Amino acid sequence: MTERIVEGLNMRIMKLLFCIGLCTLSLYYSQAQTQLDSRKVYEVASGGVVLIKNGDAENGSGFLVNPSGIILTNYHVIEDADSLGAIIIKFKDNTIFPCRKILYKDPKQDIAILKIDPTGRHAVLPIAPAGFIEQGEDVAAIGCP
Repeated sequence: MTERIVEGLNMRIMKLLFCIGLCTLSLYYSQAQTQLDSRKVYEVASGGVVLIKNGDAENGSGFLVNPSGIILTNYHVIEDADSLGAIIIKFKDNTIFPCRKILYKDPKQDIAILKIDPTGRHAVLPIAPAGFIEQGEDVAAIGCP
């Protein structure tokens, strides 16, 4: 099933959304008032943003895009991992999950998709459909650390 989910993700949409830092937070725009209220967006979405540790370093962030445990991040965050066991995912509530599998990695597009065990309790930030975000709209980005 995980492979079908990954196959279904449109890599162009993921690259566009991730590279410009949207993390699909505009999905929560309507919950934050008519004007973008970054504090409310943070309250709603930050539970799905993760810190990705690669060995002893805190290398970067990612976000949970599917309740089955799929994490989207940048390739450069995981590229120097000595082994799969070196990649650790930490959520805002300090729960820690080992990376079970690297589902996809593309150094040219700087994209990586990781798999952890399903958490069942963290916010999912799904990929927005193409055309969901219009040029000139307010957006918010949440990273970690």
